[in-house]
Amino acid sequence: SLYFTPTDIAMQQLYHFKEVSGSTNYTTFDTGALLIFFIPYFFMAAITAGTLCPAGLFVPTLLAGSAFGRIVGHILNSAFAGYVTDSGTYALVGASALLGGMSRMTIAGTVIIL
Repeated sequence: SLYFTPTDIAMQQLYHFKEVSGSTNYTTFDTGALLIFFIPYFFMAAITAGTLCPAGLFVPTLLAGSAFGRIVGHILNSAFAGYVTDSGTYALVGASALLGGMSRMTIAGTVIIL
């Protein structure tokens, strides 16, 4: 479960677990489980950003973005199997996009940070 692991292990799982390996399908995360993980993290980060208190938003934003990117990658892998890249790549793009939107950095800056 992504909730009960430390944040660095959760990010490693979201980025590095393979969706498809050869001719065998390994399902790592279900779309529903990723949605249950994404929605609270996203809303808690939004509420924390709106309270203007000094709190860390960097890692929760990375986790929420990588979960959303993994959802998109999982849906694309289910719809177009063999024609799209692994879901971990979409997780990296989602994390950099959400981090760039939250901190108002450019996408190049967020990719360099990641």
